[in-house]
Amino acid sequence: MFHRKKLSMSKIKNAVQLELPNIEQKEQPQKINVKAVVNDSLPEMELITCELGDRQLELPNLESAGDAGDAGGGDISLQWELPRPLIEDELPPALQLRDEMLPKAIRQFVREKAYSIDGMSPDYLAVSLITMIAGVIGSNVEIEPKRNDNWRVVCILWALLVGKASEKKTPAMSASVSFVDKVKKEVIAPVSKRNSALNAIKKKRIDTSRRELELKLEDALDQEDEIAQLKIADQLAQLTEPPVFDQKEIYINDCTIEALTLCAQTSLSGLTVVRDELSGLLNVFNQQSRSHERSVYLEGYAGQRNSYVIRRVSRDDVILPQLFINLLGGIQPDMLKPLIKSAIEGRQNDGFLERCLQMSVLPTKTPRLLTDHRVSEQATASVHHVFAKLAQLDSPINPIVLKFSPFAQKKWTKWSEEAVRDELNSPSILESYHVKRLEHCAKLAMIFHLIEEASNTPKDKLFQPNNVVGIKSISQAMVWMRYLRSHAYRIVASAQDKVGDESSAKVLLSRLSRFNGQFTKHELSQKDWKSLKTAAQRDEAINTLLQHGYLKESMITTTKTSKPTKGFLIHPEYR
Repeated sequence: MFHRKKLSMSKIKNAVQLELPNIEQKEQPQKINVKAVVNDSLPEMELITCELGDRQLELPNLESAGDAGDAGGGDISLQWELPRPLIEDELPPALQLRDEMLPKAIRQFVREKAYSIDGMSPDYLAVSLITMIAGVIGSNVEIEPKRNDNWRVVCILWALLVGKASEKKTPAMSASVSFVDKVKKEVIAPVSKRNSALNAIKKKRIDTSRRELELKLEDALDQEDEIAQLKIADQLAQLTEPPVFDQKEIYINDCTIEALTLCAQTSLSGLTVVRDELSGLLNVFNQQSRSHERSVYLEGYAGQRNSYVIRRVSRDDVILPQLFINLLGGIQPDMLKPLIKSAIEGRQNDGFLERCLQMSVLPTKTPRLLTDHRVSEQATASVHHVFAKLAQLDSPINPIVLKFSPFAQKKWTKWSEEAVRDELNSPSILESYHVKRLEHCAKLAMIFHLIEEASNTPKDKLFQPNNVVGIKSISQAMVWMRYLRSHAYRIVASAQDKVGDESSAKVLLSRLSRFNGQFTKHELSQKDWKSLKTAAQRDEAINTLLQHGYLKESMITTTKTSKPTKGFLIHPEYR
């Protein structure tokens, strides 16, 4: 559970850096070319370079060209790029998705499809695809991560794609769901029709036998033959309805909790709730009359193999043989803040957030691209083959049980010990999140193993996976755990209002229009604005806006100085 303690941003950043030395790639300094031209007759000015934090900014050597006049007045033309949002660099870093992290069968598709959707973050597509694959696997397979203990982990994932509305989260989910739709038509539907026909005949025979026995029982009652009555009553009691077969709905979209549970009655493999905007579901949970629905989802995440009974007034009870619920949805950071804050403050510490954080991502915003690329048929066919083979799994009640190979077992055990130590050193508000990472690592190893097994199964062969998970799958899962941990810390930090309206950079940004296109440090110090009263605050604000592209350092002239002096030009859109 989350505890009442203020989140230490520096501790989160340090923790992320410590755990991720192997796969974190340091961003290379960017060079921005700034050319200054005075009229058309003057030659191009000599460029000089100065350090600005982790970026290089090329500045015109205005002093060598003589008096440049008022740099903010339009005599000098500068090339400006679109500034970056301030929030980006204030959050803990999120690791980038690397090719080797993805199973080979889906790797090419993720890269090509992400690029084809105008350079969408591949993180969204990879997480969506893996979550939908988990939905197809469902309750058919489990894994026992420990060597001796029979503790089992089910294949259930909750994933949130966190990002702003323009970051292509919905196309990522749609691309993943499309594979499920296709295998439902090609693989699942024919089997469902066959099972429906068989069940219809079985039910017809049982109904016939019931009517015959009921007639015999009436005769025995008329003849007052107690021995015959008991015998026939026993025969009636032994008649059972045909077992419910798994209809494999796989996923369901916007639905009420009643519709979800009714669908779950015949979807023994489980259901994945897919929501474009998951904020709608979270809002439902906050309604007093529907707050109980949250507990249904929590039960579904646990994946217990026992009956789940829903008692209803004036209607028949709903009895579910078992309940498995996956979750995939997009959500904007601002809409997720109430859930994070309520957990941090202890108002809703039922573990819902910790479950969501295990497979959620908040990638750094990618540059806007306009692409025109068709995904190769080979890449699409490879992913479809995996889905098609996994859809052949048909053991929702008595699942296939996987175990680690001896080498994989040693690796998982060692990683688990390190994860427990990491849990002890983590911020207290993330303690419950860390507790659940052990089973999540095992889940990912199971999924990666099954993806590889499905990929290697010929098209004309029935899918029968090897029940031994090797070192390759567990190694891949461990890399994912480091990657997902960086995203979980980033998501939690996004609710901390680190870049709020009172930050020095935000205050200065909101007041840039009060200057005449430029300013000096001295001019800024005379304003006596809130959060900009000290030299340190002003320097921090200026450096932040320089690094994000809102300002450019230059030699300028002002009404109070006849000679050029060091100052700052303001982005045209913020003057």
